[in-house]
Amino acid sequence: SSCHFFVLLFTYLVPFWLSLYFYFLPIFVDRRSKIRRSSCFCAGAAYRGGQLGRSSRVPLRPPTHNSRMVVGKNLSAKDRLKAWRASGERRPAEVVSLAEPLVNSATSRAALGDDVWSVYEQLFVAALDCGRGELADRCLGALRERFPQSVRVKRLVGMQLESVERFGEAEALYAEVLAEEPTNASVLKRAVATKRMQGKTAAAIKLLNEYLHVFMVDPEAWLELADLYLGAQMYDMAAHCFEELVLLTPHNHLHHTRLAEVRYTAASAGGGRPDDLVVARQHFAKAHDLNPDSARALYGLFMASVALLSAKQGAGRVGDTNRRLVELAAVQLVALYKRRNASPEALNALRKFIDAHQVSG
Repeated sequence: SSCHFFVLLFTYLVPFWLSLYFYFLPIFVDRRSKIRRSSCFCAGAAYRGGQLGRSSRVPLRPPTHNSRMVVGKNLSAKDRLKAWRASGERRPAEVVSLAEPLVNSATSRAALGDDVWSVYEQLFVAALDCGRGELADRCLGALRERFPQSVRVKRLVGMQLESVERFGEAEALYAEVLAEEPTNASVLKRAVATKRMQGKTAAAIKLLNEYLHVFMVDPEAWLELADLYLGAQMYDMAAHCFEELVLLTPHNHLHHTRLAEVRYTAASAGGGRPDDLVVARQHFAKAHDLNPDSARALYGLFMASVALLSAKQGAGRVGDTNRRLVELAAVQLVALYKRRNASPEALNALRKFIDAHQVSG
């Protein structure tokens, strides 16, 4: 009968179709989600690379080590200040113009929430940079009232003392903090800065070496120490600092360049190592390899190779290598000037410089 037929249909066919549905549904949903994720990734990548509206196949150039955060003008003052704090940019004049109205308005302070104290700190440093003493006093007063025992606020007090050249009081404050927290990196750095501002180079070097015994992977500290050694004409010690930086950041062409310049200077000043010029040439070549558009590296490679030829270091095959490097650096420099649309006067000056440093023989 027809009733019996429908009972059989429901009993056997419906479970069959349901099983097919639940089997293929996850596959279909997963495929759709992958397509959506892929589309979102391409759009996001194109947007980050400035290619929105163009083909997403355009290869994106990875950010360089020294790229600065670009803050959009359409961001709110709060978001711009937050972005600058995250990137470590100072921008004192802009910070004052954006942050001062925020802290002066009770409504804006309430809208900032807990970020208001970070804005106060950011504005305090910017006010010191701009010479706005009264504004710095107001910011520091608000922070001291809210955090009376904070070590971070004590460091700000020390910075204010430094700004009015009350170095003795600043040093006493930092010593008090370090007695409680000997490994407080920010206060240790302020103590070094205080010594340097007073012209006490030897004391600053001693403190910074003690700091680096604890924080050995701090690139900024190695750069500061190298600068102190260069000021004291201690080229070998400065070169050691840049060697540490090369180990920490081997793909940073500027560190290779600066190490090469220190070695070249040591060789030119006399009293350096016998292989200073060779090491300088090697690191200039590496800097050029990492950044072919660096005129500084090309000039260094040219001058180091010329110096090696003039000193008659390396006869035979080694001398031929130096001669080829001189020619290569000269050709690359001229090409770089042309790519940058240098004026005819600049090109003529470059060619005269190259001709004046050619070594015969």
